[in-house]
Amino acid sequence: MNAITQETILAPVFLDFVLTEIQVEENGAIFTLEYRFKHVSDACMECFIPLMSSTQTYIHNDGLDPQDDVDVEINSMFAPDNSLATILYADGVTAKEGQQFMLTSDQIFKLNQLLEEHFEYVYECKLERRAEEIYG
Repeated sequence: MNAITQETILAPVFLDFVLTEIQVEENGAIFTLEYRFKHVSDACMECFIPLMSSTQTYIHNDGLDPQDDVDVEINSMFAPDNSLATILYADGVTAKEGQQFMLTSDQIFKLNQLLEEHFEYVYECKLERRAEEIYG
């Protein structure tokens, strides 16, 4: 009998590292993972992860009345579960540049949350520029 199996990716994971910032690129995101002990950064890594294109719903309202809310689909990107990230720079951790690893579910959640905020901010800036062009 033929069975469809799902491919399992085995890669290192940096469990205690926290995702702190992102920079969105054309085909992915550069992000920083930090290990902190007693609120001091002991180790950090700058990494790259490829992203997938998607759309997200943004609630737009020109006034104060919630009845005027309009759902707008905006372009977005996200990092899928089980995607591999690549280390670009590592300080204070035994890891090599070019080494691939997987993010934990918490790190993926935080990354996707920051990406969502980033694309909402980009859309809001676009709206502000459009308003300035129209109203001066």
